Amino acid sequence: MKDVTYYLSLDYAFVTEHLHENNEAYWRLTVPLLPGIVAYGSTLTEATEELDSVKRIWFETCLKDNVEIPEPIDESYSGRVTLRMPKTLHKSLAINAGNEAVSLNAYIVDLLEQNSALNLLRKKD
Repeated sequence: MKDVTYYLSLDYAFVTEHLHENNEAYWRLTVPLLPGIVAYGSTLTEATEELDSVKRIWFETCLKDNVEIPEPIDESYSGRVTLRMPKTLHKSLAINAGNEAVSLNAYIVDLLEQNSALNLLRKKD
């Protein structure tokens, strides 16, 4: 079972902002993948320590309430694939994409998503 220690060990990307308001400078850190997580500090170190504390509380609350916690995406998957196919299949897919008024890329991604979803449903049965 995944616990707080597990989630704290994951490398979540965070956004760092150095802000100035009312003649005062401070740091704000957010984690785009974890909604609602915001940490502040007068120094970057202080904000980072606060972020660790906020993440711990957020993870504990999610685990207690059985809320799914998203995990960082493995950066080894870029979302880009080079694909070779027969010319006849390429032509057929291009025609179908044109009929749907979408790009060939969008059409192929949609087909792959549908097939992936079907495979997941078959595995559940």
